[in-house]
Amino acid sequence: MKKLQIFALVAIMAIGLGSCTTGSDGPEKGTARLTIQLSGVKAATRAIETGAVTGQLAITGAQSLIFVADAGGTIIHRENIDPAEAIVAGPGYTDGEGQELEGEFALGSLVYIVANIPDNDYDEVEALTTIDAVKAAFSAISTQEGYTTPAMANEDGEEATVIAANVVGEAATIRISISPLIARLELAGIQALDEARDGSGGGTNDFGNVITGFDVTGVYIGDYFPNFDYTAAVPDSDVLVSLSDAVDAASDAAALAGVFTGWESYMKNETSVSADAQLLAQPDGGEVWAYNLVASGTPHIVIRIDNITYDNSAGVASTLTGPRYLTVTGYTNVATAAEDDAFERGQVHRVGKVTAGDSNFKFGYGDLSSVPYEDAYKLTVQVEVVDWSITDYTPILE
Repeated sequence: MKKLQIFALVAIMAIGLGSCTTGSDGPEKGTARLTIQLSGVKAATRAIETGAVTGQLAITGAQSLIFVADAGGTIIHRENIDPAEAIVAGPGYTDGEGQELEGEFALGSLVYIVANIPDNDYDEVEALTTIDAVKAAFSAISTQEGYTTPAMANEDGEEATVIAANVVGEAATIRISISPLIARLELAGIQALDEARDGSGGGTNDFGNVITGFDVTGVYIGDYFPNFDYTAAVPDSDVLVSLSDAVDAASDAAALAGVFTGWESYMKNETSVSADAQLLAQPDGGEVWAYNLVASGTPHIVIRIDNITYDNSAGVASTLTGPRYLTVTGYTNVATAAEDDAFERGQVHRVGKVTAGDSNFKFGYGDLSSVPYEDAYKLTVQVEVVDWSITDYTPILE
């Protein structure tokens, strides 16, 4: 997983851990100056945008805080990260001394980093008085755009401690890794099979029908949590936004249409992308359908397909009237060939990777349903995980 390395250098004065020197105007005994260094940072949803690139992360200093607490966890200092000073290694940067914090701090002090705090939550998070309160604070997934500046915090969800074992000469070094608090789902492309399956071996039966054309007119994400806390967990008060429950509750066509009323509720991303000669649908310019998500469980994807044409078993050209749906409820990891049971923080989960005009998300006539979540249909989607980190997946259709 891609992560940012934070080096906290504690300059230990002679009066601090060594012998006392009368008349010294250095820090008080047992305290130290603290310098923060970041390395490995490359400077620089519902969304249709460019796909994520491994390791492409950045910090917005005005929205990022270094918290220092005493051994009991009470915050005694907070300071914005200055990327120009703190980031001392990585593409576009030269080695530097890092960001020295104001004041002096005792051994046993605790350090917790929260970077890229959403605008609406910054003032509240900054005013918190304990490390535990910072970790328990939570923010909503407020935008689906952008992946280079996600909210980030200590990778293991635990504060780092300034200890004597870190001391070398007159300085102590603490390395803190931070990583995104969220996961990201990218849908790169959807492709129709060019021949009918016969259902042998218990597989899907297309009944001799071969799709010859289609448009993607909606991509919806359901069964997800809307909020994350600053350890990357789901807050205790959070409620699952369940597209499957909403569909189950819709007893007629009008009610079902009401389920798809806006991405604010179901992260809807409606667009019309016509299939080309290869029966491949994808956003223009190699972009992807992209969603920032809380790292918990596996969200569902419902894809609305319209203007479907097909050749039937007799070879006669035919057209389906009205939309049909593909429902994805599971993901098979391309690298491990196993089904993943949860999306992890700091990872981009990429479905339908397109290589040389060929997507690993393929569907046939038998995978289409008139209503999402029909029990008769299941699709397994292959997924690639990328360390932002990116992982490729194949979809599991329902």
